[in-house]
Order: sequence, then structure tokens, then C-alpha cells
Amino acid sequence: MFTSYKYHAMWKIILIVLTLTLLSTSIIITIANDPYYINEVSLIETSSLRSVDDIFVYILGPRWLREYALKAGFKDIFILDALLEVPERVGLIVLGRVLSESELATLKVCMLEGFVILVINGDVNRQVLRLVSGLAAFSVRYNGTEVYAYRLLSDIPYIHGRHSIYIKGYGGSLSPDVLRDSANLLTVAGSWEVVGYVSWSSGNLWYPYGRLNIKHAVYQYLNDLWPNMDLWIVRATTEMVSGHRLWWTNYWNDHLYNTYSLTYYTSIYNLRDYDPTSLHLPPILSVKLSGSPATTLSWTYPGSHILQVSSESNLGAEIAGWHHDFTSAWSYWATDQTVEIEPGFEFTVEPPITGTQRWVITAGWVKINPPHGAPCCWTSRTLRP
Repeated sequence: MFTSYKYHAMWKIILIVLTLTLLSTSIIITIANDPYYINEVSLIETSSLRSVDDIFVYILGPRWLREYALKAGFKDIFILDALLEVPERVGLIVLGRVLSESELATLKVCMLEGFVILVINGDVNRQVLRLVSGLAAFSVRYNGTEVYAYRLLSDIPYIHGRHSIYIKGYGGSLSPDVLRDSANLLTVAGSWEVVGYVSWSSGNLWYPYGRLNIKHAVYQYLNDLWPNMDLWIVRATTEMVSGHRLWWTNYWNDHLYNTYSLTYYTSIYNLRDYDPTSLHLPPILSVKLSGSPATTLSWTYPGSHILQVSSESNLGAEIAGWHHDFTSAWSYWATDQTVEIEPGFEFTVEPPITGTQRWVITAGWVKINPPHGAPCCWTSRTLRP
């Protein structure tokens, strides 16, 4: 009964609307009290992701492997009679037969230069494992598994001659899907980097209710091999300060709504992942975004004073959204403590198309009668230009 009363009685205070525009040559992030702009930040785009069409595939083994590669969508496929020279362009090497000693020497150089090595039977895998044991920090073998993908990563500074490594085993036999998935390891060389921040503060504008501070970090996946698609993450840091903390008024923090509509204006964005999902009384919230195994980014934020997190995200509608409802030991309804949330979402966009996203952050405060009694005097307020 109390929960129902709370949700129906509380008015929403819409504080800020943001639009995010990504261009092929730059990023323009515009903070707006829709429809009038109040600030803009331009950032230079420095890298991009590549589709499977542009990956070079080198096949050493049976000719039927070429048909699998075609079914997987690859266009640049090369059948090698022998692996005696390092191919000019880094790509995926598919090994379907046992290698000679000279070919193993060439394969070692290919691994050091960042090629993904896909082996399809146990005899070849035993050869590759011998190479891996001399180059990587560790090796692994799964019982009953013959199909493996390997990608050497960076040097390990404190272990001379050793590299970190990505190893993925596939149950069953080779398939076009396995070929496509193994090519994802080519993105492992990249890294998530913060390329800018979207920050805003309401200052004293919403006296006596409270203050909203946002500092959304915008990440791009850099230094990869994919030129036809960009991969982005937004870490939506949102802080809410109660009027009670700021000015000793009786207004406490009640809730926050964060909604990010990727295709509200244009349809070029694809929501790939979001976190967290819905939770009740979480001690800590973990955010893990992973559009592919090679590109995972994660962080945590405390669940203090959070009664409920309701995910309102929808992959089909390209919307990332959350409702954080606050509570405290003093009041079921709200908290006078400063709260900070950090949900996040991952999306892709194919340049050079230009588009705009719509971000809306909604906050609510409730007046608590002293000493920490029942709520009353709900106030609605909408910021408009």
C-alpha cells in the first residue's frame, strides 16, 4: 500500500534534456533545454570499427574451408599452399592441416604481429600449443574440444618474452558462425578510452528542492581494426543532492529517471547492451557492458539508499533507461543523503552518417515533515526554455 501511494503521489520534476550527435569526422555533444542549446562540446573522432566484410582470411588446409568462409560473410579469402611468409595484412589464419617446422616459424611471427589463429583439429592444436607455451603467460586445453582461436595481446612487462593472450575454445566442429566469432578477437587489441565528458549542474536553480549534477563519460573503442562501424559506451554518472543537505529545507531525494532514446531523431544507432537490470535493495551495483567478448568494460557503484532499480531499457526500441527509487533508515520514502548512480549503455553507429540521440533525466524530491515523518506537499516543476 505504501509503495503504491508513493508512486502515484510523487510528481516528476523534469530537469534536463540532452541531445547527442555523432558525426563521421567529429562528435558533437549538445546539452539543451530543448529546443534551445545552452552548451556544446566538439571532440575529434580518432578510430573506427570494421565489419566482417573487410577482414582478410587466410586458409591453410582443405579447399572446403573457403565455402565456410564465404557463408560466414567474408569477402577477402586467400587459399595458401604454404605459410612461408607473413601476409601483408593482419587478419584471420585458419589452420586445417599439420604445419612444417618452417611454417611454424612463420606462424610464430604472425602471432606476434597480432593475427588471430583458428585451428580446427587436435593435431594442429598440439603444434600451436607448443608455440603458445613459449610465448604466452599461460595456455589452456579443454577436454573434447578441437576448435580453438588464439590471439596474442600485449607484452607482459615483468615477464620477459611473455604476452597476455586471448584463447577461446568452441565445442563441436567448425562452422561459419565459429569463423565469424573468432574474427571478433581482432578487436582485442583496441581499448576503451574516455574521449569526453558531458557535464551540467542545476546549481541553485531548483531551490528549495535540491540539485542535479551530471558527468556522463563518453567512451570510444580505439586502436582496433574495424573501419566501418564505431563502438561507444556512455557511463551515465548522475548525482542528486537534497534540499535538506544544501539549504536545510525539508526536501529529500526521492527518485531519478534516466532515459536515453537512441533513435528518437534518427535511426542510425543500435543499442548493443545496457546495465544494470532491475534490482531490489542492492548492496552494490555492477555494470558490465560487452557487445562482444573482446570489448568488455565494467564498473560498480554503491547501492546505499537505493530501494529499487527498475530497468526500463528496450533493445528492440533502442532505449536505455532506469528508474532509481531512494530510501533511508529515517524514511521509507526518500533520503536526505547525496546519491550518485552510474548506469551505462553501449551502442554502435556506422559512419559517415550523422544522427542525434535524445537524453532525458528526470528527478523527484519529496517534502518530509520533521522529525523524519510522513511525506507531504509534493511539488512538480518542469524546466523549460
